[in-house]
Amino acid sequence: SMYMTLSEEKRLIKTVNDYFSVDITDTWRKRELVDIKHAFRYNMRKLGYRVADIGRMLDCNHATVVHSVRTAKNFMETDQSFTTLVNIMGDVIRDFHAANKLLSRVNENIAKKSITMLFCDLLDRSSEFIDHEELVSWLDRARIQEFEFYNIVESTKGA
Repeated sequence: SMYMTLSEEKRLIKTVNDYFSVDITDTWRKRELVDIKHAFRYNMRKLGYRVADIGRMLDCNHATVVHSVRTAKNFMETDQSFTTLVNIMGDVIRDFHAANKLLSRVNENIAKKSITMLFCDLLDRSSEFIDHEELVSWLDRARIQEFEFYNIVESTKGA
């Protein structure tokens, strides 16, 4: 089953709210909002999210989510404009996930890069205590080429 952090859940809710100009955590029973909530719960369920997680995101209990998903399935059999809404909602959620994956990959790379720079700086400052062979051995363990090490050390000297 799928999993999101709480901050990712909040961002997804905001994304959906912005797209449809509503607040899907709101409790008012206006048909337009209710349909949007059904479409959201149905899509999240279809993507493999747990009923309890969907409920927590919209501040409702799991029975409400189960009922909502069933209602959405029924509407889709007879209501073409509701089906269109469900499809659009699906796109909005999938786009969010794609963008989110990209973002976390970028952040991962930034983190990796800064750890590498930190490591190289540490090694450089230890170079008066260790010989060249030991330096190379550490670089090897960290999977850093010697020329990369010298480039990184050189580039952080000015910083």
